[in-house]
Amino acid sequence: MSMDLFTSFEGRISRKQFWLGLLAMIGVALVIVLLLRPGEKMQALFGLLFLYPMGALMAKRLHDRNKPTMPWLAIYLAPSALLNLMLLLGIGFTPVMMSGQQVLMPTMPTMIIGFISFIIGVWALIDLGILKGTDGDNAYGPDPVRA
Repeated sequence: MSMDLFTSFEGRISRKQFWLGLLAMIGVALVIVLLLRPGEKMQALFGLLFLYPMGALMAKRLHDRNKPTMPWLAIYLAPSALLNLMLLLGIGFTPVMMSGQQVLMPTMPTMIIGFISFIIGVWALIDLGILKGTDGDNAYGPDPVRA
């Protein structure tokens, strides 16, 4: 797996490459959470930092589906970015003591944004991870399945 998968917004990738890249990102996120045990604000910061490689991965799948990067990338990533930014800034969350530890609980508007983010995430997974790409070459490059 090339780092180009997570750093470049050019070209096309297959569904298989998308899923492998997504699994790699999930693996890195799990290692960060399990080994570093970052607090909620640090998790939000990591979430914001993961937007770039996730955007690169999604852009290449969008290209394979013959869709422009914008506005689709913004639609798919904006709710998650907004939630992470809100958590990082402490907006829309109320501190609550649970088992002797303070945790941030989302307010109702934040839960609504979270629900919207979940729905858009499922839609993105279907669009990018399940639906077939364009057969043959397109404006974004050669067919990654035939290459």
